[in-house]
Amino acid sequence: MTNYTTFPHWRKTGIVIKYSDRQYSWSPNTKSQRKYLLESSYCVDAVEFYVWENNTTYTTLESFKEYLSKKQKTGDSELCPFCGGKMVSKKNKTTRELFYGCSNYPECKHTSMA
Repeated sequence: MTNYTTFPHWRKTGIVIKYSDRQYSWSPNTKSQRKYLLESSYCVDAVEFYVWENNTTYTTLESFKEYLSKKQKTGDSELCPFCGGKMVSKKNKTTRELFYGCSNYPECKHTSMA
């Protein structure tokens, strides 16, 4: 098993796909990217999949694709695409405009417009 805690801070969201001891790939955990991973053959040669959102390592392609399909069905429009935290409504202090921010702030600084 790989020690994923040693990865750079900016990679600590999304999905890490391990192909060998020296070859990794990173993917955001968004709905469109999960659909791509499910339908393509991008993961066929991978040996391990790590999902930061739930701190889980999948060692088989079947179990990883099961996670992806379950995640696609739940509809996560209110979840942060980077860390899986809940998106909450907030108000800009200076302009008073509403926006959505991740509930895992300050670890995750993802925002989107309301």
